[in-house]
Amino acid sequence: MQLTFNTNAPRYMTEFAAFACLYLGLDRLRGNIEIEYKYGSLEDNCYGQCWGDKKDCEIQIASRQFGYPISRREKLMTIAHELTHARQYLKGELLPTEEGKRTAMWRGTPIKYNPRCEETQPWEVEASKYEDLIYDAWVGGNYQS
Repeated sequence: MQLTFNTNAPRYMTEFAAFACLYLGLDRLRGNIEIEYKYGSLEDNCYGQCWGDKKDCEIQIASRQFGYPISRREKLMTIAHELTHARQYLKGELLPTEEGKRTAMWRGTPIKYNPRCEETQPWEVEASKYEDLIYDAWVGGNYQS
């Protein structure tokens, strides 16, 4: 797996992302992950976004939400969350929805996508779980930099 960042990503983010990749086992997968740290807000004022397939993933991480700075902790948790989605895409567990359709494939099963209760979608439940586990392991010193 190849991990790249845009040039304005702070060192603490690149170090954390490397740790998160090891934690998630991304180093054992093939594919490319590109992380773009954006000064400012993302579409829909979210913290981060991930798109991908079995070969390539793109992640965006915001520095602001609704005009206010996002904390370092939240940025790191967002990286862990979005890297979990990258793993789901690269492993073929999560297949993107087709243009205009509201169904995603999750581990071989079609799941109706509902953006109003996105946090209950199985891929989001898993990403939320890992964002906490990875961040806690990092803060607890269970890493090597």
